[in-house]
Amino acid sequence: MAGTRVLALDPGLTTGYAFVVDGELVDTGQLPGDVCLLHDLITEKQPSVVVCEDFRLYPWKSKSQSWSTMPVPTLLGAVELYCRLRDIPFTKQTPRAAKQKYPDAVLKEIGWYRRKGPHSRDAVRHAALYVGKCP
Repeated sequence: MAGTRVLALDPGLTTGYAFVVDGELVDTGQLPGDVCLLHDLITEKQPSVVVCEDFRLYPWKSKSQSWSTMPVPTLLGAVELYCRLRDIPFTKQTPRAAKQKYPDAVLKEIGWYRRKGPHSRDAVRHAALYVGKCP
């Protein structure tokens, strides 16, 4: 894990991020879901891997997404392209996998619970899942 710099993202209209260096959570936050801001964040953090919460349009949500510009898939595509152009490994995880393994109680147990907003915490869950943080 030495030298590993993991940037985990929960993309959306408000995008959460978590940054882990050598297995330690060093930064979390939320920012507007803007392609340019995400580009700047990736450029600033210089991650060795980017982990994103994946997007699926579930049937029960399809009606509410009618006529949507689909900002989350747009952000995911932009982040994936940027990573590919920079040779940064990119991986996606399901929301369910991260939330089941790392509910708030577990984040508190491992010392990774932060009060910077729900999207930030979701990004922390994905970072914890990726690095295999154990309680």
